Amino acid sequence: MNVLINRWDILKVYLLREFNDLTQDDLNFAEGQEELLAQRLESKLGKGRGEIVDMLQELNAKMI
Repeated sequence: MNVLINRWDILKVYLLREFNDLTQDDLNFAEGQEELLAQRLESKLGKGRGEIVDMLQELNAKMI
């Protein structure tokens, strides 16, 4: 997930639009807290770690 952190503000907007269950608090991120963010996303979206990482990488690739 480290690669995605530089674009987190943009990715966050996409996630909020795509998943109505997510809140700003769910998507709060602080450097070094990648694990906590991943755990929140897993819990809220009901997806595994691999699915979360794949989803974020796909969103990131669309933005390039």
